[in-house]
Amino acid sequence: MRSSQNGLLFGPFADLLPNQTLVNWERASVKNDFGEPVEGMESPYGRAQVVFAYDTARLSAPPKTMGELFDWIRQYPGKFAYPAPPDFSCSRF
Repeated sequence: MRSSQNGLLFGPFADLLPNQTLVNWERASVKNDFGEPVEGMESPYGRAQVVFAYDTARLSAPPKTMGELFDWIRQYPGKFAYPAPPDFSCSRF
């Protein structure tokens, strides 16, 4: 059950922040957090995105889709590394 449904969040407060007029509240990535509507109970402060870093000397043609990445991981076991939860940089991976 959502935290907001259990009365665990303060707000809504986001519309009271001075810079809230600069936020596009209709953008899906702002309007929702992990698929749940924020309903003014949080303010955007950063964006987590998947970043793929690789060594061009070892990999000239990196995977371009998640499917290709999964195939590459299966083909080269033990060669792919990623941050483990609860590291925030892993939250969107």
